[in-house]
Amino acid sequence: NILENVEGTTFKIEIEDLKKIVDREFPEGMNKDKENIYGQKIVLRYDAKLNDEAAKDTGRPGFENDVRLEFSNDADSNGKGETGFTPWDTVVCFTFRMDGIKVNDQVPERKLEGAKFKLYSDKDCTDPIGKGTTDKEGRVNFDRIVAGEYYLLETKAPAGYRKIEAPLKVSLRSEDGKFSFYINDEAVKTD
Repeated sequence: NILENVEGTTFKIEIEDLKKIVDREFPEGMNKDKENIYGQKIVLRYDAKLNDEAAKDTGRPGFENDVRLEFSNDADSNGKGETGFTPWDTVVCFTFRMDGIKVNDQVPERKLEGAKFKLYSDKDCTDPIGKGTTDKEGRVNFDRIVAGEYYLLETKAPAGYRKIEAPLKVSLRSEDGKFSFYINDEAVKTD
């Protein structure tokens, strides 16, 4: 496999013999004479993470990601003959800002400054993706959050308070075209 930057934010991956990979990984896709059975499907998937450059692209509701495949039309040409293209497929990635407020649970109007939090992408809290400290209004926020599950762990409590020991499961879910936040699987009202 060859990974090649083509133009800044564009890249190209070339797989010289996809059939060889399919034969190796899916031997059940052959008949008793070791010939391929037609009708097999190949799914190519890649994951991408938004970086700081994405934050500079403002004024759009989402970040578009386009992909298409070029393939050989002649299996006997060894990749040198005519090629065809699949239609372009576009995925739009929406990002959100997650705001939290640390309050005294006995006196909710008392906002707590100085609590430190880390946001993780895994339940075991080993892969941090953001950190923050509450301000004088008790606010902490995490930018560029995409739909998925996260775990929010308080790493340091404000002076005079105990920290929350267990991480909070925070989910951003897309439901019927709308996005909703959940904490420990309970819906949260958003503004």
